[in-house]
Amino acid sequence: MDDKNINDVILTKSDAQFIADLIERYESNIKNVIYGMLGSNKRYLAEDAISEVHLLMCKKIEVLKAHTCPKAWILVASKHVAQGILTKDRKEISAVPLETVENYIGGADVFEDAVYEIW
Repeated sequence: MDDKNINDVILTKSDAQFIADLIERYESNIKNVIYGMLGSNKRYLAEDAISEVHLLMCKKIEVLKAHTCPKAWILVASKHVAQGILTKDRKEISAVPLETVENYIGGADVFEDAVYEIW
């Protein structure tokens, strides 16, 4: 993706209206793609993904304005954003310490161990 910061994105009034119209027209399509990619067990990530798609649309406004079918671009972007969020989420989940996994698998009471460690 582009390395522009949100502070680097400056939209004119007409550009902002263009993006708002696209979002209004294709919001349900964006949500369908993202919810479909994330599945029912990752729905908590959907709002972040939708926001990222909206931000990406602002960053890539020149591409959207010149594109022959902005809907197709938006749907592909939605798919890529959702995939990126899934990949990031998997990396964070895989960072669980081995001791925690062994205690959980071994049947130890993880809650009691955690309380003991706190005290």
